[in-house]
Amino acid sequence: MSWFNKPKTKKEQIEEQRRRRRGDTVVLSMRWFNLRLVWSGILFVLMALAVWFICFAGLSPVTQQLVASQREHVRVVAAFPFKYQSDVQTLHAKRLASELVGPSFKQPDHVLEDNMKQAVLELETALAQYQQDSAGMSAEEQTTAREKMAREFSTKHGFDLDPADIDAMAEVSDPKQLAQAFDLALATIHTLVNRGIYDPAQPGFQPVTTQGEMYTVDVSGRSSTAAVLPEDEALRQFHINLAPLTVEAPARAAIYNLVKQTLVPNIQFDRERTERAKAVAMDTVKPTTVMVREGQLLADPNSPDYNSDEQKELRDAYFSQLKEQGDLNMETSHLSLLRYLYTTLLLLAALIFIKCGLGQFERTPKVIALGAVLLLVNLALVRLIIALGSTGMFTSRPEYLAVLPWLAPTMLAPMLVTIMVGAAPAVLTSLLISMLFAMMTGDTLEVFLLNFLASLVVVYFCRDARLRARLVRAGLLGGLAAAACAAYLGLLNSSALSASDVSRQMFVAAFTGIMTAVVAIGLLPVCENLFKISTDITLLELTDYNHPLLRKLQISAPGSYHHSLMVANLAERAASEISANPLLCRACSLYHDIGKIVKPEYFAENNRDGFDPHLQVSPSMSALIIKSHVDEGLSLARQYKLPKVAQDVIAQHHGTTLIKFFYHKAAKQQRLLTQSPFGKQRAAEARTSAPEAIEKIGEPGVDESFYRYEGPKPNFKESAIIALADCVEAASRSLRKVTPQSVEELIETIINDRIEDHQLDDSPITILELKRIKESFTITLLNMLHSRMQYPGQEESESPARGKGRDKNIVPMPAPATPPVPPTQPSADNGSASASA
Repeated sequence: MSWFNKPKTKKEQIEEQRRRRRGDTVVLSMRWFNLRLVWSGILFVLMALAVWFICFAGLSPVTQQLVASQREHVRVVAAFPFKYQSDVQTLHAKRLASELVGPSFKQPDHVLEDNMKQAVLELETALAQYQQDSAGMSAEEQTTAREKMAREFSTKHGFDLDPADIDAMAEVSDPKQLAQAFDLALATIHTLVNRGIYDPAQPGFQPVTTQGEMYTVDVSGRSSTAAVLPEDEALRQFHINLAPLTVEAPARAAIYNLVKQTLVPNIQFDRERTERAKAVAMDTVKPTTVMVREGQLLADPNSPDYNSDEQKELRDAYFSQLKEQGDLNMETSHLSLLRYLYTTLLLLAALIFIKCGLGQFERTPKVIALGAVLLLVNLALVRLIIALGSTGMFTSRPEYLAVLPWLAPTMLAPMLVTIMVGAAPAVLTSLLISMLFAMMTGDTLEVFLLNFLASLVVVYFCRDARLRARLVRAGLLGGLAAAACAAYLGLLNSSALSASDVSRQMFVAAFTGIMTAVVAIGLLPVCENLFKISTDITLLELTDYNHPLLRKLQISAPGSYHHSLMVANLAERAASEISANPLLCRACSLYHDIGKIVKPEYFAENNRDGFDPHLQVSPSMSALIIKSHVDEGLSLARQYKLPKVAQDVIAQHHGTTLIKFFYHKAAKQQRLLTQSPFGKQRAAEARTSAPEAIEKIGEPGVDESFYRYEGPKPNFKESAIIALADCVEAASRSLRKVTPQSVEELIETIINDRIEDHQLDDSPITILELKRIKESFTITLLNMLHSRMQYPGQEESESPARGKGRDKNIVPMPAPATPPVPPTQPSADNGSASASA
């Protein structure tokens, strides 16, 4: 996926100059054009096709409305007349027919009416007797007699009768007039009870006011429609009918108080019969056919009924007719082409921005592949959310449909890109996802704003994230930003969205943010292993000193462990000066010498007893042992599953440098051998048989390539920094006197030696950055090697390991905290100032 030209190394630049001198420029250009440009173009077209397929394949021109207040941007008019059966209107007609069916009641009860008639007849006789007997009674006797009469009446007939009402009725002088009043009251009671009196509060009953209280009543085993009355209406009509009575008002009120006790509900609601009647009424309704004329308005973006079920059914029927006639296929093809062109332009703009606008951004194929894969995965999840909006669960529940835009995890890819690549590419990723999501939902500005805002918040708070908990916090803040956007849009669309819809959207937005962070944490190790990219979170975990490898290094090779700590300090400080990754330098520095765990005694910093095992082996064997710590380190790194970047540092931290100590030792032994008569004879034979081979060897009879590390050379900034810090730290132990001048000279010598040996040719480090690295090394070393005041009685003594009589290219390097070692013992590093790994 080489869409960009990687920065050429110094080696590649030299090789290109040689090719130009040989006249191979045209061939090279054509090869680049045929391979890199063509493959990059093919991959770009395939990427655009993949994005189009995920986002728009199978998506109809009128997309599923994801927001309750969303509107189309154009009016839709019928291009031809058509008709369709409307399920919505048919259901509405059935519901109306069901509502017009009145409740059914059981047969009326006349028991109280009959009891009242019998009670009234006996009351008339009792009143007449009371009028005769009361003439000779005193007032107290009359009161006692009325109370006795009322008590006996209530006990016998079950109706309440007040003694004052007895007195009022007894005041009527004409018995016929009183009898007529009772007859009229009983006749009115009979009429009302026969119509039926019901209780409106009984369970399951729903009055139908449109029929004027006309309900079905079962009378003597047959159904009839009657104007039944509620209890309060029956009392009102009874009171009105008693107004024409000729008796006095107190007597009329007494009659009303007595007879009204029979006006209680006497019919019961029949639920089963009512449901059967409603079902019959709904079955009689025929399907409704809607006729649409040519030119009729089908969709108006400003209509308040745009999202009604009837309008949606009308638009769906129209597009079904279009599909049957083939017009929709033409429209879909045209729209698909426009969408693909739009997608291609978006990706092309992103490509140009990455190439020209991201500065020092690492545009390696694996980084671009990572961004492309995460973009496709995120868009696939968004499309899944849109597909859910077309299912019955969401189309039947508008409150669910309104929360779908807040359910889309558009923050997932920006979060992962921020952690694994950087903030600038993550902003670009969030912009692409938000724009494509807005296109998928009908070019709605609201969808674009809420998703882009939430993604920007996530990108901002995920910068330099080194703890997984920070990802959860970033996801929560992104969700809260989307919730705030939901509240703002709810205020703008207050006529279309209720308070419950807005609160539901806010809750879903916050929940989606948290769940996106949880999913990102789970996908992070997968992406790291798949694309071999180590994030700061993984690197920070590697800096834990309780890591098994570091514990093993600390126990088996304590000197190398101390050396690794010092190298980590040097590299971390230098990386921060040139805008490299300080955490990567620290983490990889801790593990760069783990191969010394296998044979720690062959390295001077781990030698405590003063015995030099190299005295017992040949220089070639010593060099082989020293070089093997790189391979051993790679083996341990793979065994403990260290990230690839750590493995690269282990392999590159020595590059192809020369192990000078043993190389010169072998050359010295070879010179001594050639001075003997037997050696002179063999050397003469070698020069005669292969004179050109002797010229390629720096020392007579010694192969220099055997004493060099196998490499590769450092090919990224952090690896080069660690390689320089490794050599500088080891060489700094040999300083007799620590002064700024001596430290600067030592660093200058080592770095110049590495440059002259072409060890930095593959590294993108510039001369200006090397200058800053030297300054950083100087400050850090002076702080690390600071001198202390000498206490009385202490005399400055020179360690035997500071050796005399060594080769001038070898600087002896005993660690300050370790016992002195013999001059022949190799130290912590090689290079121009050391003889070891």
